[in-house]
Amino acid sequence: MTTRTFSLKNRLALLANVLAACLVVAAGCAGGAKSRPASACSPEEQARCICKQPGVETFSFDAPTDQYGANTLADAIRGVRGVADVKICLEDKKAFVALDQEHPATSDAIIAAAAARGGTHLRHEPVGRKLTPPQGGSISVAVVLSSDAEVVDFAGPWGVFEYANVAGRDTPPFHLYTVGDTAAPIKCSGGMTIVPDCTFADAPRPKIIVIPAMGEPSPALLSWVGDASKSADLTMSVCNGSFVLAKAGLLAGKTVTSHHGGYGQLAAMFPDVTVKRGARFVDDANISTAGGLTSGIDLALHVVERYFGRDAAEQTARDLEYQGQGWKDPNSNAAFASRPISTDDKPVCPVCEMAVVRGEAITETYQGRTFYFCSEECKKLFDSRRDLFTAR
Repeated sequence: MTTRTFSLKNRLALLANVLAACLVVAAGCAGGAKSRPASACSPEEQARCICKQPGVETFSFDAPTDQYGANTLADAIRGVRGVADVKICLEDKKAFVALDQEHPATSDAIIAAAAARGGTHLRHEPVGRKLTPPQGGSISVAVVLSSDAEVVDFAGPWGVFEYANVAGRDTPPFHLYTVGDTAAPIKCSGGMTIVPDCTFADAPRPKIIVIPAMGEPSPALLSWVGDASKSADLTMSVCNGSFVLAKAGLLAGKTVTSHHGGYGQLAAMFPDVTVKRGARFVDDANISTAGGLTSGIDLALHVVERYFGRDAAEQTARDLEYQGQGWKDPNSNAAFASRPISTDDKPVCPVCEMAVVRGEAITETYQGRTFYFCSEECKKLFDSRRDLFTAR
């Protein structure tokens, strides 16, 4: 079969033409540019295309060398009713089609329709929907704490929400409080001690729940998080706080991320969870998960943007003198996207996937292979679920 190769410019033109034949394509470029069809966006403007903004749901497929990918995507969308707005852009050799979230049920239908037509390259790229702030008053934010809670994980988002700058509001955009098992002081990472504002028995119902990495959560904590998340706009974890959400039963069937040292362990312990490597943060319905530590700052700025728009998030970052740009790009943790390869010369722990020193590592031979562990804890987990850690 003869395969034709298209340039980036030709791919964009091809995709736009195919979709235009069966859809009303509405697209625009952000950053003050006048709204216009996506096919008119220059390559330089693609990074600012409206399909990258909050409030749209994105599907992508690898840019094809022939018409296959474009036709598959067009046929899939054409076969789905109720799709009111479609936007298209091409960036980094990947085509994106974004749907407004007036029709949240269409995503599964799009994927199913594409798969039925052999569209194996098509995949869903979850993007957080726009969140609606209250007409008056502040958005309540509960920061859940337990023993060994990682300070950076919750202090970063706390600072963002505390200093959120939204023009025209008479009240602070967010109201923050801490919640714990009891009113007793909680010793967090680095020795910091915090007395929680509320207990799980008397805490008000929050609109945002923040879960940092922490020690083993109590049954009361897991129960409260699971219940409170039902009425919250958003439940967000930072770093290995994703393990807490998984234990609370909130991540089944979802795409999530965590600290890069937790990718392997999270995937092995919770096989019904899809772990996304190299993500600064991931939105999936009313759950958002951030990567390690400072990723929580970016997720919090992203949440400010979802509620109040890009200008408010930009001003908040400026007031904080925060120079990071990860909040604008959920895939900006690319340095951790690839699974590390363990060798005898450069061993990697199979559980946490962190590099270990061969002469200092704990070892075990299983099925003819030598495994190197960074700690007894990782070895114990490996021994309890060898089938999972050796199958990956």
